[in-house]
Amino acid sequence: MSRRHAFSQFEHLAGDEPPDEICYLFHFDPPYIPYPGAPQSEWAGHYLGKSKDFLQRDGQHGTSAGARILKVQKEAGGSWHLVRTWAGGSDKERQLKTRAGKAYCPDCNEHPLPGDTPPRKGAKYLTRKMRRERQAVREARDNDPRKDLEMQEMAYARLRDKLGRFPGPAAPELPYEEQLRRIEELEATWRRALPQRELEAG
Repeated sequence: MSRRHAFSQFEHLAGDEPPDEICYLFHFDPPYIPYPGAPQSEWAGHYLGKSKDFLQRDGQHGTSAGARILKVQKEAGGSWHLVRTWAGGSDKERQLKTRAGKAYCPDCNEHPLPGDTPPRKGAKYLTRKMRRERQAVREARDNDPRKDLEMQEMAYARLRDKLGRFPGPAAPELPYEEQLRRIEELEATWRRALPQRELEAG
């Protein structure tokens, strides 16, 4: 069952005095698809912006003076409509953009988030490109056929049984005394070579 969230759809119209600056959310009709066959993670369904003069800024959208995504949405034959506003400027916009616009959209959700809760712990401001990249990583992880494989340390023999024969046999492990002897030989060789190296370096 969805959690119910009380929210004011158009905050800039709620009070007696309009706020000095507002954040606003557009819903795209239909979503913008950047190229045929693009995965849904690359679609754009909303635009969230801010303005001190919404009517003027709204008139700029769809042109080179407005947001780029709205210009390409218009060129693709799409449109958009206003679904939410909030009182606030840059700080409010950053807070809202820690979640996707869909979370606040009443056209997409029966109970949209009000947008007045603090950002989730560790949440950061994400651009649309960053959100697409994260979504692509999540989809790749979900589609990875190896995601449910057991991850654990295992002996060579057990690993060989699971993966099949390796290109060559495993080298037998040397006795402890033999390992020490070889280490001492390597150290002695290194000590004999060190004075010569120092002379060459000088």
